[in-house]
Amino acid sequence: MSIIPCEGQKYASGIAQSASKNTKPRWSAADVDQLRQLSAEGKSVKEIALSLGRSYNSVMTKRRLNKSDMDKILAGSLVRRSFWSESEVSKLVEARKQGVSIKQISEMLGKTCRSIERKLHHMGLRRAGHPKVPPVTKPRAWTLEEVQHLDKLVRQGASSPEIATVMHRSLSSVRSRIHRGGSIVNLFTEEEDAKLTSLLEDGVKWDAVQAAFASRSLPSLRRRAYVLGLSNYGRKRVFWSEKELATLTQLHAEGRSFREISEHLPGRTVAACMTKLCYFQNADAAADAT
Repeated sequence: MSIIPCEGQKYASGIAQSASKNTKPRWSAADVDQLRQLSAEGKSVKEIALSLGRSYNSVMTKRRLNKSDMDKILAGSLVRRSFWSESEVSKLVEARKQGVSIKQISEMLGKTCRSIERKLHHMGLRRAGHPKVPPVTKPRAWTLEEVQHLDKLVRQGASSPEIATVMHRSLSSVRSRIHRGGSIVNLFTEEEDAKLTSLLEDGVKWDAVQAAFASRSLPSLRRRAYVLGLSNYGRKRVFWSEKELATLTQLHAEGRSFREISEHLPGRTVAACMTKLCYFQNADAAADAT
């Protein structure tokens, strides 16, 4: 008659088998000393694991748990010696020029292949057969003289490829500049150029300039002024006269809006009126405080 084990016996025997299967030898003081000795000699974790008969993860865990002691041990060991001397760098560069392989350099310098590859990468040196990619350079900016020359060529009927050849520019750069400058579509006539030049030289504000050109947008007028070398004329600072200041303060005291005040002051925007009045109010407040 066979005896069938009860559930409690099955559970207990399973626990015992699992414990016997997963039990690993504990780290003894001698094992820890040997771990420290091998680490100080510059052995890798894999080599230490083979020497101690332990797994890679076990050695890594033990080193992590004893991190403070290991840091002191590894401070002068080969494992933590990451700095390259000038002579080593010179030998590395010379060896690469001669086509020496990474493995041969590793044996010559006593460093790992990974360390050498990392150093080559940081120095901008690639492996043989992997040419260095040239750095991306910023596009060369267009000068005012080039823009004027471009405008002249477009007016003469030159094509984009011809302009690119003459100006030593890429075709895409020429087409992009023509598109942004509006040189092909809606060309400015000589009469418009003369009119724009006259208005800007007289100090007329951009809003008034744009009003004088019904078919031209303000951005296109600004671009054309830049091409003509007139980009600074529209930025002239016109100082406020005593009459303008008196009108500004009087109309504001009457309760007029800044838009109405601006209409009584030709050439002065709403923002300019607000800024000037705010400046005077702050100046009066500072004078009263003193």
